[in-house]
Amino acid sequence: MVQRSPWTEDCPDVYFSAIDGNGERRVCSGSIFNYVHKSDGPRLTIKVVTISGGTALFKCTAINMGEPVQKEIIKFEQNGRAKRIEIEGRGKTLFPYLDRLWVFEGPPGTRLSIQCDVNIRPGEEICGKNMLTFNNGEYDEEFCEYKEYVWFSKQNKAKIRLQLDEIGFGTVYCLVQAITGPHPNEYENLVSEEIDSTEHGVTRGVRQTSCKSGW
Repeated sequence: MVQRSPWTEDCPDVYFSAIDGNGERRVCSGSIFNYVHKSDGPRLTIKVVTISGGTALFKCTAINMGEPVQKEIIKFEQNGRAKRIEIEGRGKTLFPYLDRLWVFEGPPGTRLSIQCDVNIRPGEEICGKNMLTFNNGEYDEEFCEYKEYVWFSKQNKAKIRLQLDEIGFGTVYCLVQAITGPHPNEYENLVSEEIDSTEHGVTRGVRQTSCKSGW
């Protein structure tokens, strides 16, 4: 954007605005990159205004934030195996406009732990076209950076969703499992139960052996 007079909050000469149920959000600056606006509902209006004192060049992309129709549903059994999710969008193998959703459900009384190594190009203030969304069963959290995460669901249900832009670069490696305790790996939550046999000099155990005491 270019204008003759100094930039002010009311943006009198040139501005970009997004209009939804919350009203109009107006933005103006010499240059705006990776600006993201997420509407509060199914309708969003974009407006670009210039007068004789200003000019603008812009490019926008609209994305449907609703859940994709196709989803992968994964159900865990008690003491069952963990599930690995691997997406490698790099080099010659890219996934333009990827939008995948995984829905997880564990047995009653369990929670879900999701450990992810995320490699997605960071956004600005909030994530835009490239992001991994984690739903803990109650609300969504969005992530778009290079980082390792450990998440827990509130109950026995969770979701993760991966969205990539027109380039399709991003790698995500996740390990998902149903857990019964505070640790992200179920084997750490399992208590080893040991039953002593009768031994010399100690109290008689609940299990007998064929050996003499002390042997």
